[in-house]
Amino acid sequence: MFANKKELSKDSRKRAPATGVRTGSRVEDIKRSFLDNLFCSIGRVPRAATHNDLYTALALTVRDRVLKQGVRTLETYTKQDARVVAYLSAEFLPGPHLANNLLNLGIIDQTRQAMTELGVNLDELYAQEEEPGLGNGGLGRLASCYLDSLASLEIPAIGYGIRYEFGIFDQIIRDGWQVEITDKWLRFGNPWEIMRPELAFDVPFGGRTENWVDAQGRYRVRWVPDTVVKGVAYDTPILGYRVGTCNRLRLWKAEAVESFDFAAFNHGDYYRAVEDKMVSENITKVLYPNDEHGEGKTLRLQQQFFFVTCSLQDMIRIHTVLGRPLEKFHTRWAVQLNDTHPAIAVAEMMRLLVDKNQMDWDTAWEVTRHTFNFTNHTLLPEALETWPIPLFSRLLPRHLQIIYTINHRFLQDVRAQFPHDEERVRRMSLIGESGDRSVRMANLAAVGSHRINGVAELHTSLLKQNVMSDFAEMWPGKFCNVTNGVTPRRFIAISNPSLAQLLSDRIGAEWLWDLDQLRKLETFADDTDFQQQWRDVKHIAKCRLAELIKQRVGVTVDPTSLFDIQAKRIHEYKRQHLKVVFFPDYNVKNAQPIYPAADLSEQISMAGKEASGTGNMKFSLNGALTIGTLDGANVEIREEVGSDNFFLFGLTVDQVRELKACGYNPRHIYEQDAVLREVLDFVTSDALTGGDKNLFQPLIDNLLRSDPFLVLADYRPYVEGQAHVSTLWNDPQTWTRRSIINVARMGKFSSDRSIHDYCRQVWQVQPMHVRMEAIEPHSHGD
Repeated sequence: MFANKKELSKDSRKRAPATGVRTGSRVEDIKRSFLDNLFCSIGRVPRAATHNDLYTALALTVRDRVLKQGVRTLETYTKQDARVVAYLSAEFLPGPHLANNLLNLGIIDQTRQAMTELGVNLDELYAQEEEPGLGNGGLGRLASCYLDSLASLEIPAIGYGIRYEFGIFDQIIRDGWQVEITDKWLRFGNPWEIMRPELAFDVPFGGRTENWVDAQGRYRVRWVPDTVVKGVAYDTPILGYRVGTCNRLRLWKAEAVESFDFAAFNHGDYYRAVEDKMVSENITKVLYPNDEHGEGKTLRLQQQFFFVTCSLQDMIRIHTVLGRPLEKFHTRWAVQLNDTHPAIAVAEMMRLLVDKNQMDWDTAWEVTRHTFNFTNHTLLPEALETWPIPLFSRLLPRHLQIIYTINHRFLQDVRAQFPHDEERVRRMSLIGESGDRSVRMANLAAVGSHRINGVAELHTSLLKQNVMSDFAEMWPGKFCNVTNGVTPRRFIAISNPSLAQLLSDRIGAEWLWDLDQLRKLETFADDTDFQQQWRDVKHIAKCRLAELIKQRVGVTVDPTSLFDIQAKRIHEYKRQHLKVVFFPDYNVKNAQPIYPAADLSEQISMAGKEASGTGNMKFSLNGALTIGTLDGANVEIREEVGSDNFFLFGLTVDQVRELKACGYNPRHIYEQDAVLREVLDFVTSDALTGGDKNLFQPLIDNLLRSDPFLVLADYRPYVEGQAHVSTLWNDPQTWTRRSIINVARMGKFSSDRSIHDYCRQVWQVQPMHVRMEAIEPHSHGD
């Protein structure tokens, strides 16, 4: 780490001038600011500094420069009375901040030189940064891509979520089994966030409601809660790429209203003295607590209401501070519900407007349903959240009353539009009556939103045909499609710097903010020199991943072999029945070396189950060819890159439906296909299990008896598809050409394009330019 301690010590004696250095972009400015932060913010001298001290000092140095733009951004939004997008998501998966902010500021080279001159290795500081444990998978990563694009496109926006103390878990594999350990991502603190202790809101739970008629003769309801916790804001700046815009990710932490009961302590009851603190803080302890038991379900619902009410109260605070009438709230705010987790916002907005601000119901409902928009992310019925009525009534009694009222009025409209169709009324009701009564959160979001979107063309079509067909028939103009996208800044420029450099050398750097520029690569697809450079870049990425695999799991892989990779959360419909090398603890930090190294991307879910997927986009952007079904965004990727550049296999959505309708018999396929039979029999032997023949028997029984996701039906087409892969792999020139073409035609799948679509189809917001301080030329000295 300390390649030149004498240089570091010498420079540490230099004091920064009063102005121009704290946020300057020259090498000398960065060095001085870094040393100031090391001394003044951390209290360390260089020779005693740990890796984390040095990382933190650099993070604070970069944060100073980011926050300067954050202040300018807030001033601009306030002066110009901007309409703001509020993105509500139960999870965000931002990945490490340091490299991303250096890239967006345009000071990677200056910072690397500054660190080198101080004897510090910048790459080691990158490695030191913890992965923020704020998300689990695609939902959270998509939200973070969108925050990046919102800022880069100069769209006024704020992200709202939960500041989880612990992530979902850190995963290790021991003797073939998953072991879950605590993700202590905050154990060293988080230099990127700023606590706002003065920005806190009360969050009530439980209790009862009281009714009365006020002096004006209006029916009123008061919620008298059993308990109240406090939500405190923590802000993380989100800087756009080479623009002045710096938006915010505002996360909420739960605290007790009174964290210490002094009277109880004085009476010797030390546990009760801090009991409220412990119980309150549990709400934001862990991302996605286990909800198989009643306590877990309660905590999940508490988490959702907690961050929703804090966020809405914050928006109303901002709105009123700026002197705007609440009746015009929807004209200044476009609130996006990222799946059903924040859907309780519909009822909470009505409570805040009607109960807290004395707005009449009809006006409040107009404001509410023109404020919210709803993104559906799934076609799986079990993923459409419902909450048991007893739990809902116990935890949020006023909201249940509000939902009953919304439902009553809504079902009157349904009956008026579709008379004598009580089965339709039952399906569309916000209350599920089958079995135990429940609140249907997807239906609540649909009724209370101005627009509803799916996340891929196929997904949106199936959403309108199946999952939400009744709503689409009632409100056809409410539905639209916004195909997901990913940011090329994170998933090429940061993850694959060798490829980024090659692209910029050949077609210029405009692809970083206009991904359609990649089309220019087609000119070089048959250029043998460029093809060799392309293969060299891929080999560098594969060597890097091979080294990581050796370090993490002790397996040696050959970088010259075909890297066939699937990167997915575990779910049966994704058909993850093959594992050769399992790389544990998948997150953004671990994904960054994986996507660039892939030769082949596995996108093999049963058609009609994957909403979109974004891993397919990240792989293709980094030059991997795809073997996949016509599911999710695979359909659009294949349309863009061309059928010759995509290894298609498997049943289509219609064929899946027909096969299941005719009576699917997976055992018959097993009996007819000798190779498949040999594979499954091998799995049930003791060859893979150390003598335990029963270990995989439940898996095989499921495949042979029901096979709900048609693994056996698609097995033979998959094997044939892999044979085509092998044939093409043995022709490096043709493979490389197709790899180049894949990248060249991926412009559609930028999250920038997705945000343009949201702005145009859903939010009706416009960019707002924020002045940016010019970056000094990369030079050393004053």
